[in-house]
Amino acid sequence: MTDNLFHMTCVLALQATSLLVNAIKGDAEGVGEGDSQKRLLGAAKQLADATARMVEAAKVSKHYQCHMLSFHRDLIKSSSNIV
Repeated sequence: MTDNLFHMTCVLALQATSLLVNAIKGDAEGVGEGDSQKRLLGAAKQLADATARMVEAAKVSKHYQCHMLSFHRDLIKSSSNIV
């Protein structure tokens, strides 16, 4: 895989994850308070946390560090608003 293709794949994966986290949060707001909402918010937080760990691992590669940092900041914002 070329460097550019790898980079674009990472960017798309992070964007898709961010959309999914926000969609899960939206679903949680729609079900009202209770067990279902807690489970959905927990799943969204786990996904955001796992993605943040993936981004941290990707930081090892200096070439992608700048791009990953901006997505990492967005994911931190998303996960901090979950619970």
